[in-house]
Amino acid sequence: MANDGARRDALLVLLSERGQPAMKRAAAQLVKATKARRRFNEEQSALIEIADEALSLAEGPSGRIAQTLIDCGGHSLPLVQIARTVDRLRLDPDFAEAMGSEVRHAMPRGTFSHYVPAAPGAAWALNVALLLKGSPHAALPAPGLVGRTAFRPDLENEELCDELIGQAASAMNSAESLFEQTSVDLTRGREMLGHLSRNASAFEAWKLVAAVKSITRSQLAGALGLSRAGADIQARVLAEAGLVELGRNGRIDWKRKQPRSLQAPQPLPEGLSQATAEVDASLAELDRLLARTNRNQADH
Repeated sequence: MANDGARRDALLVLLSERGQPAMKRAAAQLVKATKARRRFNEEQSALIEIADEALSLAEGPSGRIAQTLIDCGGHSLPLVQIARTVDRLRLDPDFAEAMGSEVRHAMPRGTFSHYVPAAPGAAWALNVALLLKGSPHAALPAPGLVGRTAFRPDLENEELCDELIGQAASAMNSAESLFEQTSVDLTRGREMLGHLSRNASAFEAWKLVAAVKSITRSQLAGALGLSRAGADIQARVLAEAGLVELGRNGRIDWKRKQPRSLQAPQPLPEGLSQATAEVDASLAELDRLLARTNRNQADH
């Protein structure tokens, strides 16, 4: 939340308008909090639309990467749909992933060099399209399912397949960790704020802080439709409950729960519980597929 950037604003605005229901509601709240107005430029929007269209057509014949994935035993894996999309997009020259470069600067006593990564392109556009459409892996999309390596022109099909599986597994692991932390935080909030049942804004404020980890009072007020005084009240309530730390310039920072008071999490809301279960199932399938591809490589 503290990182104010045009790309962040544009993504929030886009998700608030075209995202899946749960993502759309959350993004709309963050748009209010950040007062996001900026949008993606024409070139960025065009890439997202191309990726979205390719994703819609991904039920067609399998390309080389998708077929390699199927040959390795991934017939039932939803990742095949993403692999078909990658196969289709790799035919578009605008989706050839550029490599970063090393830039050298002449200095009085020598040269100074640093690495400059390539601007976000193919993988970024496809990940945005997946967030808009909804990931085939879980009820809630996992950010970063596709890495930039999937669009590199210098890798063989088997290497691209392995990269695709590995990146998806990494993204799903991150999503699972997020769901687990959310479970702990929601339980913690219920425990500490349960006696304030008449003040529903306190728990709503906590859910927002737990999601973004750091927010300002003005952002909290915008997200929840509170006055500045109302946001101050909620911030103090959360601080007195030991959930947040109040910093300078109106900052409200998530506070880690002390280990001695950790308890087993309570049941999650239905949507989050379903997402967690589907993530677990997808990770198990990815692990099985990775093990099989590793055995095939060892045999050759």
